[in-house]
Amino acid sequence: MDLAARRPGRITHLLVVNAFIHLNSADRFERLNLYRLLSLPEGPKRWAERLIAAMGVGQYPSIVRGFLKSVVDLDPAHIQRIFFELIDYDQRPQLKNIVVRTLLIRGEQDHFVPGYYVEDLQHLIHDSVLVSLPDGGHLPYLEAPERFNQILNDFCLK
Repeated sequence: MDLAARRPGRITHLLVVNAFIHLNSADRFERLNLYRLLSLPEGPKRWAERLIAAMGVGQYPSIVRGFLKSVVDLDPAHIQRIFFELIDYDQRPQLKNIVVRTLLIRGEQDHFVPGYYVEDLQHLIHDSVLVSLPDGGHLPYLEAPERFNQILNDFCLK
């Protein structure tokens, strides 16, 4: 989104999937607690399990397996540091500069990114279209790749 806002001539279409542009105080507090788990013994596994539940992808065994397997190889301090650097980043002021057609995709089962964030995006990006997936979670491109690709293809061809 930053590139589309800063260099509109370089972008023809924009896709935003389950993104948040700011955190309200309650969500900020919740995210801080979640990411603090990474510094505890057994914390990365607990962090991953809570994140999977919040993202609404627990019913996809291959996603869960892959995510839990990747936790073994991640550097918890690095993930935590990146998150803490980004937690207060508010993109709302830049969104008015996005002038390209923008497709917003939201999985309604994603509780990690609340629906009102996507509504904010739709309100702030002038030429945006929202596709809401009632049975989708945080990773619609992995949960239902054929449907996701069709939505994206239809958007790009219009």
